[in-house]
Amino acid sequence: MKDMKRLLTIILSGLVFINIQAQVVANDSAETGIDNKQTTFYSLATGQRTVTGNNNWHLAITVRATQFPASPIGGTTIRINEAFGTKVYYVPNANAANFAGLDTTGYRNWTVLHDVDSALDDGALNSNRDRTNVYDFGWGTYNASTHDVVGDSLYLIQLPNGELKKFLVVNLDRDTAFNLKYSNIDNSDIQTIQISKKQYLGKAFVYLNLANNTITDKEPFIPDWDLQFLKYSATDVITGKNVSTVGVWLNKGASAAKRTHEDVLDNNYSGLTFSTNLNAIGWNWKYPGNFLSLLSGKNYFDFLEFYEIQDSLTYFVRIKSGDVYKLVFTKYNSNNGRINFYKEKMLNATGIEEETLPQSSIHLFPNPATSVVNIVLPSSSALLRVMDISGRLITETTATENVVQLNTSEFASGVYLLQTTIGGKSAVHKFVVNK
Repeated sequence: MKDMKRLLTIILSGLVFINIQAQVVANDSAETGIDNKQTTFYSLATGQRTVTGNNNWHLAITVRATQFPASPIGGTTIRINEAFGTKVYYVPNANAANFAGLDTTGYRNWTVLHDVDSALDDGALNSNRDRTNVYDFGWGTYNASTHDVVGDSLYLIQLPNGELKKFLVVNLDRDTAFNLKYSNIDNSDIQTIQISKKQYLGKAFVYLNLANNTITDKEPFIPDWDLQFLKYSATDVITGKNVSTVGVWLNKGASAAKRTHEDVLDNNYSGLTFSTNLNAIGWNWKYPGNFLSLLSGKNYFDFLEFYEIQDSLTYFVRIKSGDVYKLVFTKYNSNNGRINFYKEKMLNATGIEEETLPQSSIHLFPNPATSVVNIVLPSSSALLRVMDISGRLITETTATENVVQLNTSEFASGVYLLQTTIGGKSAVHKFVVNK
């Protein structure tokens, strides 16, 4: 019976070993918090995080300079917080002169506007523009005489609590300051707010709360982050619908490529196509871990508490400096919004050979092991780090000989990863401990 139990353990461990062969240990994380009420801005180069609220605003107003003619809309962008219930209706056949006397009868039949989740510059309040007119920005049109963008559209904004606000961008004064006007439907609580771009140099957006009339500067400087972990309204979950989901956005100047069905330990990204789309990473590196997920394979149900991570999926992110980082998601906990991932900087243009040790240069035996693993190294000087599959460091030692015996007698049964570093180059091997 004891031998049978031992054989069964070896078989099961072997199956586990096969199933995790495309996984790597998580060495970093970011959080969107309980109920995903936080956004985390993250720097791949430094690991620095800036965590801020994501449910305390309704409109995001750009404070970037207009880049005409390369990207004029980027200096006029106004996005909405649809993921947390903000809704925007475009008022038909109306302009600034109709603000006070606006008739909202039948507003639920008006056009609902959405942000474009693949392009940061394309906000909901820009989406009603005439795309054949380079001077039309949706909420307003450029005046060549005054050099202002003058507001010519009215919007009805529904807050998450159902409250309605009339909203008008009066103008963008010579690309220096937005002048905004909004009120309740009965014209009570009229607000006129100015947002000076010069006050927020180096930032992308400031955030307006229409309920308490506050403006929040919550972003780090543009050069200081590469990824944004957040809950957002996605258009690519269910065709024709906007679905609130948790995912990752790219900063301006960053790009990402995706590789599927390959060992995530492979650093080769040659031949992959890099995309600058805001949602080039997006949400679908995860999916709900229940029976419905087996049918759909997609994250349709954000209220589910248990998620699986897509196997054999690797992202390569090129940041503004030109450096490339490998990103592999390893775990997502929807209870606290924690996203675990493995991050590795690539050391050349393709990710091939130079930054890693050849796998075949290092040998481990026996595998599975019980009390000891023998490690044969190509050098008598190496750093050996052993981690469990959750990312916890078990032991670390410096080898001074070509053959090292790793004592595993105190290790629990399971799968482990050995990271060997020699001369700045690393290799990762998996081994199993059975007892």
